[in-house]
Amino acid sequence: MTYSPSIVDRKNTKRAYKKSARNTRGQLKAALSADPAERRRFIRVAADLIGLVECKGRYSTAYLRDISSNGAHLFFVDKLPAGAVRSIVIPRLNQRLICETVWRKGRSIGVQFKERPYEITQKMPVSLRQQMLSAA
Repeated sequence: MTYSPSIVDRKNTKRAYKKSARNTRGQLKAALSADPAERRRFIRVAADLIGLVECKGRYSTAYLRDISSNGAHLFFVDKLPAGAVRSIVIPRLNQRLICETVWRKGRSIGVQFKERPYEITQKMPVSLRQQMLSAA
């Protein structure tokens, strides 16, 4: 004896499919609207450092609010420099990090480092390095 689905079974299956599709869309929407910190691949560490930012051959002073193995959040007291950020010189760490601008908002800029995350982590002092790797 073969089973032939009745009309009721088809309706129930269709309802269940629609319900699961709604749940999936809802979960996706919730994930996309979640706190960006939850979606980051690398741990952000409060840096509280001053850096010199190079844009088109000119240097501006910026505060590094936080830093990760992949990028940094810069805040400018003066007006933002025109053009894309090419590098950050951090005198206290005695480092030059090559980067590119990813986002701008008000007086803040987000940059992504061009070097591999491992190489950036190795350039950091031990205290920052331990914080960057603590939850990895």
